[in-house]
Amino acid sequence: MNDEKKVVSSKGKSINEELKEVSKLITGKRLYMVAVVLEGFFAIPVVGGLMIFSSAYVLLVVAFLLHLSALIFGKDENLFKLAPVFGMIASILGFIPGLGWVLHVITFCLYLYAILSRQQVESIKKTVSDVVTKAEKSDDNSSKKVESDK
Repeated sequence: MNDEKKVVSSKGKSINEELKEVSKLITGKRLYMVAVVLEGFFAIPVVGGLMIFSSAYVLLVVAFLLHLSALIFGKDENLFKLAPVFGMIASILGFIPGLGWVLHVITFCLYLYAILSRQQVESIKKTVSDVVTKAEKSDDNSSKKVESDK
């Protein structure tokens, strides 16, 4: 006799189902991509510094939270952990004009490396599996020819 009311969204799905869908959208790789764009923006010498300064350093707090989220969600996907850690350090020390710029440039490079190296590895794995599959098919075809020749 379970008479609990089920909370339903406007789409007719339960809130738990909607949260599961949202959690699928938030992945470490996507957070890394957002972070690399943000860090690239911060790394522009005058423009990034002016935006950080004009936002009363609120952008550094947002960046810190983004890097923290990237670290947490990226841990499940075995992503390069140095980039978000360095990003959090850059967000903490980013208020120092020269040092902040250098740290944001380094963080940008680390995120870029993390994204590109991950894609390179996946691309190479796919290529190798395709080659192995084709080799197995050609071996099967050649063994059938040998048997038919006998």
